[in-house]
Amino acid sequence: MEGRLIVMSSGHDFHTKQTPPRSKTFKEFEFFNLTMITKKVNANGVEFTVRLTDQVINQVNNLKNLYNQAYEDAESFEQVSSEISSTINDIATAVQPSPSDGDLDDLIQEIIKAVDNKTAQIQKELEGKSAAKSKK
Repeated sequence: MEGRLIVMSSGHDFHTKQTPPRSKTFKEFEFFNLTMITKKVNANGVEFTVRLTDQVINQVNNLKNLYNQAYEDAESFEQVSSEISSTINDIATAVQPSPSDGDLDDLIQEIIKAVDNKTAQIQKELEGKSAAKSKK
């Protein structure tokens, strides 16, 4: 069994370290692979620190799906808009200092960019590892 991947950030640089594998008795807890990214983002001239946990990353991906749903089906906009608002408020709880309502739009856009960039980086690393394994 592989260990957990821990991702930490200082400013815009991400650092990763692999924790040692756990004993076989913990195999049933493999799904607890926790990713934690701390990212500094600037919105409306204010610097925020965002804790991008697995939960927040999932909320960001859900938010993107809700945006797409609202765009594709204008009739469902009222229902979807309340879900969008709720999801934005959930994501905002991972931000320090607490953002004002005026900062939320720019801040959410920056968080979406950070999640997309990190997802692309991880995907590229995984593809590189797959290619290296297939060469062996």
